[in-house]
Amino acid sequence: MAGMQGKESNIEGFAVKKDLPTEPITNSKDSTEIPYAFSLNNLVLIVIDALRTDFVTNNKSETNFPYLNKMLDEKKAISFNAKAHHPTVTLPRIKAITSGGIPGFMDVVFNFHSSEFEEDNIVTQSVLNGKNVLFYGDGTWLRLFPHHFKRSEGTTSFFVSDYTEVDNNVTTNLNNELKRLDWDFLILHYLGLDHIGHKEGPFSALVPPKLREMDEVIERLHRELEHRDGSSMIVICGDHGMSDNGNHGGASKEETSIPLIFIHNHKRFVNRSVVNVNQISITPTLSVLLNLPLPKNNLGVILSDVLIDLKPREKLYAMFANFYQMSKLKGDIEEFTQHGAVKMHQKWLETFNSNQSYDDISKQIEMYQRAINEFSEESSQNLIDQDLRLVLLGVFVVWMVAREQLLFINYTVERHRVDIFNAVPTLKV
Repeated sequence: MAGMQGKESNIEGFAVKKDLPTEPITNSKDSTEIPYAFSLNNLVLIVIDALRTDFVTNNKSETNFPYLNKMLDEKKAISFNAKAHHPTVTLPRIKAITSGGIPGFMDVVFNFHSSEFEEDNIVTQSVLNGKNVLFYGDGTWLRLFPHHFKRSEGTTSFFVSDYTEVDNNVTTNLNNELKRLDWDFLILHYLGLDHIGHKEGPFSALVPPKLREMDEVIERLHRELEHRDGSSMIVICGDHGMSDNGNHGGASKEETSIPLIFIHNHKRFVNRSVVNVNQISITPTLSVLLNLPLPKNNLGVILSDVLIDLKPREKLYAMFANFYQMSKLKGDIEEFTQHGAVKMHQKWLETFNSNQSYDDISKQIEMYQRAINEFSEESSQNLIDQDLRLVLLGVFVVWMVAREQLLFINYTVERHRVDIFNAVPTLKV
């Protein structure tokens, strides 16, 4: 059963900062354990249930998301086209977003009866590291993370006819929280769009007003954060997409393709074309932004373009820590220490420490990204293949059991028919 949940070689427990590697530099006195000591003042994660990519990128996006498009045009936001691994159901997607792992098909079975999530994740890590975390929205989060939130209120995902109040409740709580300064990490999960999809599909006349409502939420939140000192970010994504008939759970492009957008309250991002990434890359990226250790079973790759608050040395260390965490998961630290990316990083540090100006770290970043992506893709595919094999095996076992049951029932019926026939007295003429 464990395998059917997509677990290949999970490491138990929660990562701690003291386990982070020191920089790859020969002179230990110049090395620091946690060069990226930066942490955002406020981080807001907005999960819009069933928000597929074309809702944000099609020719109607400027009408449906006017403020978000304005932020992208002004480089105050940066957008990625993210792929959500199947199964595209809320429970496994929440686990993926928070742990960087790839849950399996058995999570679909448990989607309506979720229990506490005990794998290393950014929500628990935030609490363990003294951050105040709040949540409003889909009650699945409260079942996965009980006793984690300083303040919270859940909504139910079962009443698909309700696509108004289910979101109004979240926004009302958001408006109240914008008056407070005692939180670090705020998570919002809006269900209305998903409910419209299930009821009328993605081309319903109800969709554009709902998207504009979400844009207004983003604008209200961003304008408030603009007035706050220090750095803050808003992260917007879908947990999964939506098929053309309004459903989800499968592996079609419409169900797996979701937007992933970061908005800064003050700084601008470097202009570039939209990059394709995996949804699980949100996990290590948020870990760095919150100054948390990376979850032990994370398979996501840090989105370095988002780290505009970090200096070159800090950004390079973040990629180094990501590669180290992946290597520990793989169980091959020796290969990690001898890898060309680490060697190049070490050479850069030697140049950096000689007081020469050397801020261009693009080659080092690319080398780390290639190495991390290679392991991530290999491990992800292994987990998916293993999960599929076990699901097929499970289907075969269920079929065999059902077949035996039918044969037994047929045998029992036939036997009783014979017994009844023999019990009928024969008439003698």
